[in-house]
Amino acid sequence: MRKKVIIIAGIVVLVLVGLVVYPKIAYKDVDFTITSVLLKESGNWSSKQGNYWVEKNDLGNFAQIGYTASETEKFTYSGEVKNGVAYWIAKSNVDLGKCPAGSQWILLMKNDGKREARLPENENCQKLTPRFGELSSK
Repeated sequence: MRKKVIIIAGIVVLVLVGLVVYPKIAYKDVDFTITSVLLKESGNWSSKQGNYWVEKNDLGNFAQIGYTASETEKFTYSGEVKNGVAYWIAKSNVDLGKCPAGSQWILLMKNDGKREARLPENENCQKLTPRFGELSSK
């Protein structure tokens, strides 16, 4: 009986260690803080832009849609509407590990309501925010 308890306890310890260690190894290049900030900001803009598009059948700038970007040290947010496309741009103000300052994450919405997410060309920046690309319309 005692042997079974020790074996079960050992398995539980191994599982718990695996749950803590595996994500750190598998996602070592992912900065979840950066990812969550970008997803929150872009999601907020996308939601407001989508609502504006539904109401006005048009795209609007930040002021028109009622979007105010959060103030952060790491990013500067900008946007514009040009040729039937609304742009949301997050530009890094500082190096983010191996991702250089000045890198841009762009989310655009076309006049048909479809979204397209564009990650920076730098592979290190892409590794930081792997879920950002999921914001594109399917």
